[in-house]
Amino acid sequence: MQTYLKNPEKHRSCKYFFTESSSTFLLTEVEPNGIVNLDDPEYNHIIVVLEGRFRINRDEYSNIFGEGEIVFIPAYSQLKIEALEKSKLLTGTFEMPNDICTVRAMDALGKLKSEIKYTFSSIRINPPMQQYLDLLIMYLENGIKCAHLHDIKEEEIFLVFRWFYTEEEFVTLFYPIIGKALDFRGIVIKNYKQAKTVDELARIVGMSRSNFDAKFKDIFRIPPKQWMLKRKAQSIRHYMSKPDIRISDVMREYDFESFTQFNRFCRQQFGLPPSQLIKNKDAEE
Repeated sequence: MQTYLKNPEKHRSCKYFFTESSSTFLLTEVEPNGIVNLDDPEYNHIIVVLEGRFRINRDEYSNIFGEGEIVFIPAYSQLKIEALEKSKLLTGTFEMPNDICTVRAMDALGKLKSEIKYTFSSIRINPPMQQYLDLLIMYLENGIKCAHLHDIKEEEIFLVFRWFYTEEEFVTLFYPIIGKALDFRGIVIKNYKQAKTVDELARIVGMSRSNFDAKFKDIFRIPPKQWMLKRKAQSIRHYMSKPDIRISDVMREYDFESFTQFNRFCRQQFGLPPSQLIKNKDAEE
């Protein structure tokens, strides 16, 4: 691999530099019989098999996927990914498509979805997708983890899917999230950061608390309060990975009224006090 990145230290010190665990796109090489663990099972994942073969067991499905295949793993899947030989894959992690055009396109394909039998199958990398992947892989191999770039590449991959694949291929891949459930999921994802409580989020979505709880659990497979706490914890963990972050900065950013409250939150969510989280982050650097 040829390295092209200039001033890598300046890139890594940027406040928009991703930690490894929070990157949208990751390259992973796996030895035979190795298991791939997706760090964020509550997110959706796109998996591109670049080399080798994998057996993927997802819920009631079990298929083998090889080089050149693209697979979609919906959030909250019961999942096992095992390499059958020395293999390499690219994973993309997302909550929902960033652009409204893709969301609307997915909603409009509900009728076509009803005509297709879902079998947890893949679609193939075609020439336009290969060009997209070549540049993305070059970025990743050069250690470029700019949050803005990952957001752009996430949006771009959905444009490639929409522009250069048939509607049948698009629905075949994204079948689990095609349709009206995406509307509710999208509204939640777009607005949850504005709400401090589940009651506030239910009001923003425009539903009674009881109806909101039932629909939320049906779509996300987890109670809304637990989901919001996990999202807050992930955001805090990412925020604390930035250089020179102090505990007081985190408390101010996330509206903790006292150190006692913040300390209790960290112990409940991470099993560690705030000082240890900061110390661990500094040791990793």
